[in-house]
Amino acid sequence: MPTNDLIKVVFTPEERDAVNQALQAVADIINAKAPVLSNDDRRKYGSVADRNKLVINKAKTYLEQFPQFKPVNLDEAEFANDYESRAGVESFMLTIADLERKLSDIKILLDHDNYQAALAFYRSVRYNAQEKVPSAIPIYNDLKQYFTHSESNAEEEAE
Repeated sequence: MPTNDLIKVVFTPEERDAVNQALQAVADIINAKAPVLSNDDRRKYGSVADRNKLVINKAKTYLEQFPQFKPVNLDEAEFANDYESRAGVESFMLTIADLERKLSDIKILLDHDNYQAALAFYRSVRYNAQEKVPSAIPIYNDLKQYFTHSESNAEEEAE
């Protein structure tokens, strides 16, 4: 595979619209339920580490097996709802993280391909500017600012 074309990806307008509509539908559902925590709130409530997830799982199992130990102030139905919702949210997050990784990988390769194409164009413009092709000189002068570390000789020749 050539190094200047690592990936061939085309999203049709219909595919982009479908993805955007699906993402908007997801965002609408999540936005209706999601609180907005401040940074202080996020620090205050933190996140439950894997070890504490084990505590939650064990406590839920024992609560179901030994209801006689349920504290009077514990709403068992709310605990079950929170437990199931949390499992669903974690599943959503894993799916989103997987999609984000895949999209990032696509973007990395597309960025690489775009940069290689831009470099090829720049090299062509630089060559033509050095050959004193009038229309290439202003383009070269504009683009050369992005390549200041290795262009001192070529700049002098083009001007």
